[in-house]
Amino acid sequence: MHSKFQIFAFVFLYLTVNNVLGKVGDVTQTCTCSQTATSGYYCAALTCVTTAESASCFSGRSTVQTRNGRIKPISEVEVGEEILVFNGIQPTFEPIFDFIHMERTNMYKFLRLNFIPNNGKNLTSSIEISSKHLIFLYGQQNPVFASEINIGSQIQVVNHQEILAGTVIQIETVQSQGFYAPLTASGTIIIDSVVCSNYANVRNHYLAHLAMQPYQWWMMLVGPRKSITSEINWYASALQVFAEKTGYFVSL
Repeated sequence: MHSKFQIFAFVFLYLTVNNVLGKVGDVTQTCTCSQTATSGYYCAALTCVTTAESASCFSGRSTVQTRNGRIKPISEVEVGEEILVFNGIQPTFEPIFDFIHMERTNMYKFLRLNFIPNNGKNLTSSIEISSKHLIFLYGQQNPVFASEINIGSQIQVVNHQEILAGTVIQIETVQSQGFYAPLTASGTIIIDSVVCSNYANVRNHYLAHLAMQPYQWWMMLVGPRKSITSEINWYASALQVFAEKTGYFVSL
């Protein structure tokens, strides 16, 4: 038991140092002059709008597949609802046990990856994902940052319970409403038919998943949280505070 605790402690520290669990990105502020001074030489009043640059998760336009076969917006999915994931062998259904964080109303920056599943139909699909979120390449066990996907990259796509390659044909930067970062027991989720990790801002999906195991056990014991906000949940926040207080925190 002691050795397991040491392993978890090491993983917690490593992942916190590397900003594992995702965070709301930087913001920009745009100001316009709303009132000019009577002299006309300077602005007497400014109106400023602050917008988020990015979020470490999926956009509110994202969809998941539920156990009853329905394709459902992620904005409508609740904790406890079973959705399609990939367990490393095949697609299966697991309940969402929590969200790292979510925000429903503001606009955030995402990458939109347009791709064609290799199913013979030649129809274009897309996924909106933050640049530092992990996404699985076809035939590869280790996911990569979405920002590392290129035109021609082949991502893992699920089509009628079968894993196929999806060829990326276009990459755009878009603004979309809301962000959502769900957690599942397998550490994976299938978003818009694409196999993705639950995690962002860390390269090692498997270490990230190991770090989240105690939190998953805790949620099984105490039940779901009553409210989920844009702030990172208490578990991830505690890891960040620990690392900052001990001087180990380093941003990517």
